[in-house]
Amino acid sequence: MDVSLGQGGRKALKHLQWRPDIDGLRAVAVSSVVFFHAFPRQLGGGYIGVDIFFVISGFLISSIIFHNLKKKTFSFPDFYARRIRRIFPALILVMGSCYALGWHTLLTGEYEQLGKGIAGGAGFISNFVSWSNSGYFDRAAELNPLLHLWSLSIEEQFYIIWPLVLWFAWKHRINVLLVTLGVALASFIFNLNMIQKDVVAAFYSPLTRFWEILAGVALAYYMLQKGFMAEAELPLANKNRITGCVNNVLSFAGAILLILGVFLLDEDSAFPGYWAVLPVAGSVLIIAAGQKAWLNKYVLSHKVIVWIGLISYPLYLWHWPLLVFPRIIEGDEPGWPLRASAVALAVLLAWLTYRFVEIPVRTSTGAHRYTRGLSAVMILVAALGLTTFFYQGIPTRTLAQKTAEISAAHRDHSSREPSFEDGFLDLGGVTFDGKSTDAVLFLGDSLMAHYFSRVEYLYSDTAELPLFSATFAPRSGCRPVPKGATINSEGRQCDEYYASVIKLAEAPQYKRIALSASWEYVFSERTYNPTGRALLADLLKLREMGKEIYFISMAPFSRELSPDLLARDVRLAHLAGQDKTIEGDHAINRNKVDFLKKPAGVLMQKMANSIGAMIIDPLATLCSDTKCPYVKDGVPLYVDAHHIRASVTRTSATYIDALVETLSPPVGTKAAGADTQETDWKATTPRGDG
Repeated sequence: MDVSLGQGGRKALKHLQWRPDIDGLRAVAVSSVVFFHAFPRQLGGGYIGVDIFFVISGFLISSIIFHNLKKKTFSFPDFYARRIRRIFPALILVMGSCYALGWHTLLTGEYEQLGKGIAGGAGFISNFVSWSNSGYFDRAAELNPLLHLWSLSIEEQFYIIWPLVLWFAWKHRINVLLVTLGVALASFIFNLNMIQKDVVAAFYSPLTRFWEILAGVALAYYMLQKGFMAEAELPLANKNRITGCVNNVLSFAGAILLILGVFLLDEDSAFPGYWAVLPVAGSVLIIAAGQKAWLNKYVLSHKVIVWIGLISYPLYLWHWPLLVFPRIIEGDEPGWPLRASAVALAVLLAWLTYRFVEIPVRTSTGAHRYTRGLSAVMILVAALGLTTFFYQGIPTRTLAQKTAEISAAHRDHSSREPSFEDGFLDLGGVTFDGKSTDAVLFLGDSLMAHYFSRVEYLYSDTAELPLFSATFAPRSGCRPVPKGATINSEGRQCDEYYASVIKLAEAPQYKRIALSASWEYVFSERTYNPTGRALLADLLKLREMGKEIYFISMAPFSRELSPDLLARDVRLAHLAGQDKTIEGDHAINRNKVDFLKKPAGVLMQKMANSIGAMIIDPLATLCSDTKCPYVKDGVPLYVDAHHIRASVTRTSATYIDALVETLSPPVGTKAAGADTQETDWKATTPRGDG
C-alpha cells in the first residue's frame, strides 16, 4: 500500500526533515501483513498492518495538502499527478505480471475472477469487488491474486473526496480540525453499527474505514497548526516542553497497542469495530512521539527497517500474488518452505521494482509525460481485465480447454437459500407449496444446500411423485446449532438465523425436520458438550410437539475428492509442456471415508437414540462396499472436498427421497396449480395445469 511521500512530495515539503522512523513504522505495517498472510497461525492479528498504513497515509499525504494550502500553492492537478506517478507504475507491473502468469496457470473461473480483480484494481474499486464476491462458494474470488488491492482502493477513494473537502473548508475558513474529527466520529460510529449487522460490509466499506485515515489527518493538522511541522526534527512532546521521558512513554504505549493487536486478534475477530482502535491509536502515538523517542530513533530508524519501509508499497503489491499462485497450483495450502520462499521472492521483486521502476519515474524530468502515459496504460489494463471477465476467463486458452470439466465442477453447486436481512427470514423461492397438510423443513449449512437440486427435481413433473410441501432453509457457513460452531464470518448472524429457523420449525405444518451439516465440527469431543446440549434441548422440544427428526450424515469428504487436486496435475503438466487431461474413473477407499466419518457418527447416533431421531446415511447410495467414486468417465463428481455437484445430487441423492415421498397427500382433489413461489427460477418445469 502506498503511504510514501515520494520525491515529489519531499520536494513540496523542503522545509520538512525526513522522518526515518515513519518509514520504520511502514516496515512494521507491511511485515505484519506479509507474515500474517504467509503464516496466519503464528501471527493471527497481522492484518492490522493495513490499519497502520491508513494512519500513516493520512498523516503524510495530508501534510502535503496542509502545507500547500497554507502557502496557497495547492493544485488538484499537481496533487493527483503525483499520486499517479507514485501508485501506477508498480501497480501496473504487478497486475500485468499476474495476468501473464494466470494465462498459463488459471482455470476459466479463476481467470475470469482475475480479470474482474484487474478491472477493480485499475479502477480503484477492489473493495467493492471483494465485497460482492464474499459468498460462501466464491472460491475463485478468495484465491484472486489481486484480492489485497481492496485496501489501496479505500485509500484512493478517500483521496478522491478528501482534498476537495479540505480545500473547501480552508477556503471558507471552516475549522478543519472540527470537520476532520466530525467526519471521523461519524465513520467510527458507522463502523460500530455495521460490525453488528454485516462483518463483510464493515470490513470492505470505505465508510467504516475512513476514520482510520482521518486519525492521521487530524494529527498532521494539529502538528501543523502548533508549529510542529516547521521543525519536524522536534517531537510533539518536546514542543510542548514535556520531558523526553514522556516521548518514550508515548512511543512505547503505541508499540504495546500494536503488539496487543497482533497477538490478541485473529481471523475470527469482529474487525474493524472497536478492535481497530488498537492499531490506529498505537500508530498515532508512535508518530506523535517524534523521531527522537528512543524506540523511534534506535529501532524504527534502523537502516534495515527503514529499507523495508522504503520498499513497503511494492512489497505489499507483490507478496499476495506470490503466496496465492502456489496455493492455486497445489490445490491446497503449500508447506512453510514454499511460503517462506514466496516471501523472500516478494522482497527481491519489491526492491527491484523500487530501484528500477519507482525511482526512475519519480525522479524523471518528464513528469507530465509520465502522468499521461501511465494513465493511458492503466485504462488499457482495465479494459483488458473487463474483456477477460466478460469473456468468462477466455475458455479458448489451452489450459482452459484441458480443464473444462474441472471448471464446470467448480461452478456446479446449489446455492438456493432463503434471504435473511435484519432478522427477517424470506422464504420466497425456497418453499415448495404442494398444498399438502404436512410439510418437511430442510435445515443446515452448505451440506444441506447441495441437496436443493434433488428436492427441486422431486417436485418437478419428471419425478412423477405425489405433490408435497417443503421449505428449504439452509444457510451456507452456519451449522444448525445454537451459539457456536459456525464457519461463517458472520457469527452473530448465524446465531440469529438459527433462532429464526428453529422458531419456524415449531410451525404446525412442519411434520418432519431434516438436518444436514458439517457434522465433524458439531459432533466432536471438543464441541459436543457445549453445542450438543443446546441442540438436544431444541430437538427434544420439537419431538414433544410430535415432529419427526432426521439427521442426514455427511456424504464422503476428503481432500482427495476435490477437483483442485485433479487440476494440479494438469496445471503442472501444462507448465512442463506436457499434454494431460482428466480421464477415466477415480475413487477413494471406502475404509478411509468410514474412518473420517466415524467420530462424528458415534456422537450423532448417541443423540439420535436419545431423542428418537432417524439417521440417513448417503454412503449406502454413493459408495460401494470398497470404494467411493469421485470421477466418472473423466467428469468430477464433487465441487470441492465436501460438496457434491448439483447435477450429481439431482440424479443420485435418492437417499433423501423418503423424506417427501410419504408425506400426506394434498388437501382436496385439485392437484394442479402448485408452485414454488419463485418467478425467475427456470431450472425445471414446475407443476402446473399441464
